[in-house]
Amino acid sequence: EMPNFSRTVLDKDGKVLTFANYAEKIMRGINSECLLALNHGRCNGLYVHHLRGWLQHFRPDQVLILSYDELKHDERKLTERVLMFLEMDEVKRNHEELETANANNHSHKISVPPCTAQAKLAEVFQEANQGLYKLLDQKKDPYMEQRPFPRFVLTNCSMDADIK
Repeated sequence: EMPNFSRTVLDKDGKVLTFANYAEKIMRGINSECLLALNHGRCNGLYVHHLRGWLQHFRPDQVLILSYDELKHDERKLTERVLMFLEMDEVKRNHEELETANANNHSHKISVPPCTAQAKLAEVFQEANQGLYKLLDQKKDPYMEQRPFPRFVLTNCSMDADIK
């Protein structure tokens, strides 16, 4: 039997799904049970449910929430946040560029999801994301976390065309 992740990203023939097909598959799995957090362990993309669980077991100052967009746009600042969180002193800090682990090209690899997929995902996750933003706005520690936490936005989209 395939590992859980493989079942999510591969089609029935074992081929990697396109992003649009993957997004459609994920959206089919988001239902009222997920949105009500009755079964959040099987609900992909609903960060608020997972974060609430972590905060039941850890103090807020023990959980650092990071933004992928900050990693893409200001790697040095994100690295600083992590090092401060880990309480590493200046002598130990190494500011070398992070190696890109997934630099390989693949026929289905995209840099920006198609606008139609982004719009559908934004609609499906809107309510859960609002809950996430509210939780993050209430979470005051650790001090080095981004405030306010960046909102998810559609990337490079116009309403009349998909990015290819």
